[in-house]
Amino acid sequence: MNIVTTHSAYWILLILTLAGALTYFIYYKKLTTGASKYQSVFLSALRFLTFTFLGFLLLSPMIKINSSEVRKPVIIFAQDNSKSMILSKDSTFLQNTFPQKVQQIIKKLSEKYEIKTVQFGDTVKNNLDFTFNDKTTDFEEFFNKFNTEFFNINTGAVIIVSDGLYNKGTNPVYASQHLSFPVYTIPFGDTVPKADAKILKVNFNKTTYKGSNFPVVINVAATMLNGKNVTVELSEGDKLLKSKKITVEGNNFFDKIPFYIKADSSGVFEYSVKLSVDYKEINTFNNTKNIYINVEENKRKILLLQNGYHPDIAVFKRIIDKNPAFEIEILSPDKFTGKVQDYALVILHQLPSNKHSLQKILPELIKKEIPLLFIFGKETSVQAINNLNLFLKINRKNNLLDEVLPVLNSSFTLFNTTIDADALQSMPPLFVPFGEYKTLPANNVIMYQQIGSIKTQKPLWAFVDAGNTKIGFIIGEGIWRWRLYEYKKFRDHSLTNELITKTIQYLSLTKRKSPFVIEFPTISNENDNIAFKAQLFNASNEFVTNAEIKLKITDKNGNSYPYIFESSDNQYIANIGNLKKGKYRFTASTAVGNKKYKKSGSFIIKESMLEQSDLVADYNLLYKLSLQSNGKMFDKSDLDKLLTEIENNVNIKPVIYTQKTLKKLIDLKWLFTIFILLLTIEWFFRKYWGMIQ
Repeated sequence: MNIVTTHSAYWILLILTLAGALTYFIYYKKLTTGASKYQSVFLSALRFLTFTFLGFLLLSPMIKINSSEVRKPVIIFAQDNSKSMILSKDSTFLQNTFPQKVQQIIKKLSEKYEIKTVQFGDTVKNNLDFTFNDKTTDFEEFFNKFNTEFFNINTGAVIIVSDGLYNKGTNPVYASQHLSFPVYTIPFGDTVPKADAKILKVNFNKTTYKGSNFPVVINVAATMLNGKNVTVELSEGDKLLKSKKITVEGNNFFDKIPFYIKADSSGVFEYSVKLSVDYKEINTFNNTKNIYINVEENKRKILLLQNGYHPDIAVFKRIIDKNPAFEIEILSPDKFTGKVQDYALVILHQLPSNKHSLQKILPELIKKEIPLLFIFGKETSVQAINNLNLFLKINRKNNLLDEVLPVLNSSFTLFNTTIDADALQSMPPLFVPFGEYKTLPANNVIMYQQIGSIKTQKPLWAFVDAGNTKIGFIIGEGIWRWRLYEYKKFRDHSLTNELITKTIQYLSLTKRKSPFVIEFPTISNENDNIAFKAQLFNASNEFVTNAEIKLKITDKNGNSYPYIFESSDNQYIANIGNLKKGKYRFTASTAVGNKKYKKSGSFIIKESMLEQSDLVADYNLLYKLSLQSNGKMFDKSDLDKLLTEIENNVNIKPVIYTQKTLKKLIDLKWLFTIFILLLTIEWFFRKYWGMIQ
């Protein structure tokens, strides 16, 4: 501990000089009458100390304190809590005996290390309950915890108990590459293939349209069933729609069985796929699968009017063509002779322009309240769009273009996306009109412009609601470069596909005809967090923010569950959480003044069978997980060897953390006690010796 000050040491000499001068002036010039030599020396010494002490405090001195703390290395014990863990031959041991062994391991390790326990599956929890009821396995979320909660601790090692099977998130080997400490694995489950026929996957379009013949392709796999017959059935409720018998050839068999179904009516339909095998299987959980298809009344027609040919148009066409709910027509404005009301959305690519002013088409589009998507480019007449008074204003300068990067806006709320902000920002730049932009509400902007290293509030991809009309703006050209770059880096087009698809879906939804609007997921999984969204408008078409909106959800048994919507920005949200498999009905009700509104509907929660689909444990994955981190894999019977391995690892050691702190002396209250004490002693002796009357 040292005492330091930010002032020069010469100030201390000055303080000592002043303290001495003041003391001399008081005691040898005024107060020495009648005092002996020793009394004068004693009193002047007290006064000198008082002046010196006071002067020193004026220099703002501080105490420099060095403190150190020894932190034990942290050992993290992680348990796979998914259902597949107890669907193998060692499930009894895992449920009854292993929890006790885990407690023994933790107790033993606690003598030298700090222990943290974690279980993972659907979610990551900081406890162990050994219930094994999670319906998915996500290693990635567990390893992401080391970038957040476990980021700044002295982690020595992690012990993972798992069967190596995962069905959510990225490959654990890739997800754990950033770890700087060993991973020790304890494998469970059976690695010996059993006689098993299973539905690997069912390929189908989640949305189709009335009157179409839509395909359902069942991917069937079979192991150790050579020569056996498998019957594939497709049913709707109790009605068998399609059936086909196949003969398994070889011990590792795979086949695709296509069925075609006619959509006779609109709505959400549930179909079941089932495999029947002329052999007794151990695992029959993976022999059935339910699928849900939303049949819409008609395809939504999209009209794309183009100023001229451009590679961005090809990107939009390719993505829209792949969606069975849409059909797209691409024309130049002078070739269009149809009716604008026949389209759910009109995309204007670099329009209006000097070449095509759209003086006849644009007023008709706005009058008929047709949703619009403006895609800007070098030919776009920015002033013509400004004149439409659609909330977006750009004060363009010199017809120049800026080169900008996209920045994802976390405050965007109009629809949900899974877009990664870093992946988006790594995309090639778009070219946008150079100028000053009017700021739009944050929840309407999905991405902003970054110019060089500066992130601006200029919208790049945004939406506005002009009365009953939804309007979108993509204020830049060059999306075709995104698609090429994305495939080169990630080997897919998921980011551009999602951005454009979600944009088209949002804008082309049927315009609001009621002041009370409810949005809800028609089909969800058991593990999904269900959220209802609502909007409420008054007679002036203004958003109502202070209404009470009630929601009642009823299951198939007639049990009702009440919820209340909470206001958030320009909408209301009711977070339901997870629901069990089944069909549910809902009723939402509210009022504006004397007017009451009610909306009803239904939705389906699908059962998650991911954990039962594959029961052959993947020890190889666990081995790779340990190998890349300089860890090891140990059998459940060799837990003592695991403890010895950890204890002998010289890299797992305590860390001494040293901290330097500065504390102001003037903040120490006891110093004022010393100051008062010096003055009190001086006063006492002066009084005692008769120097004070």
